[in-house]
Amino acid sequence: MKIKINIHKSPYPIGEDDDVEEVAKVIIISPDKEVLLLKRAEHMIWEPNKWDLPGGHRKKDEELDEAARREVKEEVGIDIENLNKVDEFGKITIYTTNKEKQNDYELDDENQEAKWTTLEELESLDLVPNIMKYIKEAIA
Repeated sequence: MKIKINIHKSPYPIGEDDDVEEVAKVIIISPDKEVLLLKRAEHMIWEPNKWDLPGGHRKKDEELDEAARREVKEEVGIDIENLNKVDEFGKITIYTTNKEKQNDYELDDENQEAKWTTLEELESLDLVPNIMKYIKEAIA
């Protein structure tokens, strides 16, 4: 089943009662220009088994940058700082940040794998829609 992206709504299904439609995604860039991606779990409703950026829905009474930090912490167990807003499309806001690579992650149940990847490797990965453009711009 394919889900079309409606630019007026978030393509990411709302999962919890206090989630709102706005989504924050983070392009985490290592010093050697690799990007941290997460492989969505098999049980996810939208785009299972595809590679995605860390991030997720904003909670009611939460700012988007706060949502970005919280989601990265929940999904991979790392703290991020110095977020830079790079773009918005529909209800999705894209941020970038720089972070040293690490090898151990505490993945949540929404993801099955974390991976640092180069721009060249991205071309061969099965990515969720629309993120390739933003990643290319961020690490170019």
